[in-house]
Formats: sequence, C-alpha cells, structure tokens
Amino acid sequence: MAGTGQPFQRQVNRDIKLQLDSSFSRCPSVLFCNSSREISAWGAPALEKTLQRGDQRLVWFKLLLTDRCGEYYDIAPAELQQLAPQVANKTGSQVVTAFLEFLKSHLDGQLKLTFGTDVLSRVEVRTTMTVPAFWNDKERNILRLAAVNAGFEEMRLGFVTEPEAAALACVAQNYVHFETGDVFLVTDAGGGTVDLIAYKVLKDKPLSLKEAIAGIGELCGSTDLNQGFEKFLRNRLKRHVKLLSETSIACLIKEFNSIIKVRFGETDDENEVYKISLPGYDVDDTEAGIADGVLTISRADLKIVFQPVVTKIVVLVSTQIVSIVRTAQKEVKVR
Repeated sequence: MAGTGQPFQRQVNRDIKLQLDSSFSRCPSVLFCNSSREISAWGAPALEKTLQRGDQRLVWFKLLLTDRCGEYYDIAPAELQQLAPQVANKTGSQVVTAFLEFLKSHLDGQLKLTFGTDVLSRVEVRTTMTVPAFWNDKERNILRLAAVNAGFEEMRLGFVTEPEAAALACVAQNYVHFETGDVFLVTDAGGGTVDLIAYKVLKDKPLSLKEAIAGIGELCGSTDLNQGFEKFLRNRLKRHVKLLSETSIACLIKEFNSIIKVRFGETDDENEVYKISLPGYDVDDTEAGIADGVLTISRADLKIVFQPVVTKIVVLVSTQIVSIVRTAQKEVKVR
C-alpha cells in the first residue's frame, strides 16, 4: 500500500481506537498496463479496471528491486516472478518509477490544494520514503534512483525502515511510552508483506533506538486478504456465471477492499453482516446469500477469509517474541 501525509504533533491523554473508512489516505500499489504496453492507471482505478486480452495488472513490483527478497521471505525466484509479473519492455526499477510518477503528481496536487502555490514556492518540501527493514544501502540507492527519475529531488529525499517509521509515529502520537532499556516489537502489516522488527530503547528523550534482533517477514499482507475474498466469492457464486466475470469480481473486490475490510472487527457483534449491491442482477438465491440483488456476507464468512492471514501473523509475532526473550533477556512491551 502507498500513502502520503504531512507531519504533525498533538497531545493525547486517552487511548484511541483508530477507525478507518473508505476515505482513508492509502491506495493499493497497483499499476494497470494495457495491451499496447502502456501504463495507464494506478492505485484503486488500476485495481478496478477489467482485464482484456493482453492487459496486465502489476502488483508487488517493489519486491523486484532486491535480489534478496526470495531469501528473506522464503520464496523461490520463479514464484517471485509469478507474484510480480513485469511489463516486457520495462525493468522492475522502471515500473517502480512509473508508479512513483503517478504518486508524485497526486502529492503535488494535494499540497497545492492544501497550502496554495504561493506558500509552496517559499518552503522546502522534503520527502521521506519507507523501505523494508532488511534492505541495505544498495537497495535503497536503487529506490532513490527510481524516485529521482520520477521527479523527486534527490537532496530532499530520505529513507527510514517501515517498522521504524511505525514506531516513531506511535511515540509521536503518544500511543505508547517507552523508557530507557525497554525492548518493543513492531509488526508492520502492509499491503503485500508483514515485517517484524524489535528495537531496544537506548535513550527515551530524545528517542534513540537500536535493532534488538534480526527482523523477519512473510508474504501475508492485505493483498492476501483480497485474494482470499476472491476465492470465497468464486465458491459462493459458482452458480451465477454472470457474477464471475472479471468486471463483476473487480467491483466486488473493490467494495471489500475499500469498505468491508477496513470496518471488519470494529464491533464484537457476532451477528454483524455486510451487504453488497449487485447492480443489474435482481435475483434470489438463499444458499448463495443473495436476496433482491443484494449479496449478504456474514461475520463468519469473513472470519474464513481473515483467519489464514491472521494465523500467519500470530505465528510470526510469537516466534519473534520468543527470540527476543531468549536473546535480549527482556520482556516485550505489547500494545
């Protein structure tokens, strides 16, 4: 997933449960490439487009910026190529550049709307990009070059690891409080991958951290949830061929990705249901959960989609906590 934002600070004196709706400022890291090998859409629109003969939907392309991804996430090179297929006439770096060009254009437009052209002409805009925890300087430089080629200014460009950025954000927002000597684990559950890294607090004011143990990760992020939901849909709607077209499936996954997925788990109501309208398909099928052209999905249905991904993440967290206690001889702060 990709997102942009301006830094800010505020004092918080109570616990906050963050609830995201369909307007939250993240978009899927997806590109749409047509049969002419032109990249014509990015983000949510690329996810929603119907694939015709010769079209490609490009995902997980950042994984191809490093030759150590397969080793870190324990996947074979052939499987990695299958996960992140590339346009025939572009390298992985060029595909990332294309995505960053779209992102920068959007960012520039939003900054102008927020602050105005006059203000922007008098301030220095710096960009900080997050990178996987296991990346080294070589891989950061590959991303740096892709960003510069996309129009970002090299002298105003910085990098921070994804888990470290998450930790610093939590501290800045007063979600957690650390003391010197504490060891804490950050679980960064992203769009394509889940990465975990543990830090030891060397100094609390100003905050100074060091990596406590080596990080681990796996390909079990939000994209896996989308794939699991598609599998669920194809099984539930197998008697309704019209609903299994690329267009229909894309619309249903869009609804899941932008609304259902972010709202699931907000309440403890086991009887909670989610409804998706099926335009132009006014039928009733009790077994499939369709009534008057509306598909009803129960909480139990969604648990089937979420459970495999959540289980993988729980195993990763448990494994890392055991390693921390054994190596650092410290209890882990869980928040």
